[in-house]
Amino acid sequence: MTIDPPFDPLKERLQEAVAPDYRVEHRIGQGGMGVVYRAHEVLMNRAVAIKVLRPELATADAGEALLREAPMMGNVRHKNVVVILRSGEGKGLQYYVMELVNGPTLEQRLESGPIPPDQVVRIGCDVLRGLEAMHRLGFVHRDIKPSNVFLLSDGALVGDFGIARPPSHGESDSHSSGTPDYMAPEQVERKSITPRTDIYSTGVLLYEAVTGRRFHEQGKQIEWSGMPRELAGVLQRATATEPEERWPDAAAFREALEATQGPHVARLVAAIVGGVVLVGAVIVGLIEFWPHPLKPADPRPGLHWAIRSVIRSCWASGPTAAPLLDRSRPAHCPTLGTGSFVF
Repeated sequence: MTIDPPFDPLKERLQEAVAPDYRVEHRIGQGGMGVVYRAHEVLMNRAVAIKVLRPELATADAGEALLREAPMMGNVRHKNVVVILRSGEGKGLQYYVMELVNGPTLEQRLESGPIPPDQVVRIGCDVLRGLEAMHRLGFVHRDIKPSNVFLLSDGALVGDFGIARPPSHGESDSHSSGTPDYMAPEQVERKSITPRTDIYSTGVLLYEAVTGRRFHEQGKQIEWSGMPRELAGVLQRATATEPEERWPDAAAFREALEATQGPHVARLVAAIVGGVVLVGAVIVGLIEFWPHPLKPADPRPGLHWAIRSVIRSCWASGPTAAPLLDRSRPAHCPTLGTGSFVF
């Protein structure tokens, strides 16, 4: 989606900074820290996205951090993470280039209203898988929100790493940047930032997705109706005020989300298996007891097949086996006598 302003001097400066490798086309997104443009990479002949820090907000520390950490973030290669291709600076701007995602954001999807709980769980699991990959490499995203989650046909992706940083364990954090509606309490208070900060923001995001309500607009009395009880319990722990009371990591949060779907899946599987067993039992019963004159002898145990075997053995010395195949003729067996047998 194009959101170009009538006059965009930032676009012109960015074009000078990235030429001749890229041709900046138009603005496609913007946030508190930066602006995103669609561009064309000349050498690879592909569309990309370039995020540039707003000049008025890009301090020396922020610019250095971006240039230092964007290449390391490029090592995060995961199907649920938007790939960072490179970073650079020029004309007084700091920027990074990432893959262009052709899909709506969760924010755009929520404009149509809340999302069914099962879909929210799938989105949440994808987001948490992406965060697992980031956290393993030592990064905290710090800005999980609906506009940074992209929805594709095969899953959700986490994007926008403009303020991603390593954790600040045991020390105050000078980078309090983020989006207030989704920031964890320790982030607002500039306290120690850990992966559990992302867990809180993800919990807030999923709460909004399933209820259509803003989490922080409700004050201290959060309304947990409008979702399954199991899901509410998982999100309540994710959004605990104290970090140590939240899920210990993204993997534990994801597994808890998946477990909310477990009983339903188990019941479905049990119903399918039960149906298959029932149908199988009916078929076996028909084969076992339905009279059929042309059916060969079956060595399996069973009264019906035992009688058939005895009769066949009795007639084995006779001149013909025709009576065995003709239910209208009387059959004779030295053991069972003469009579009509169904076999």
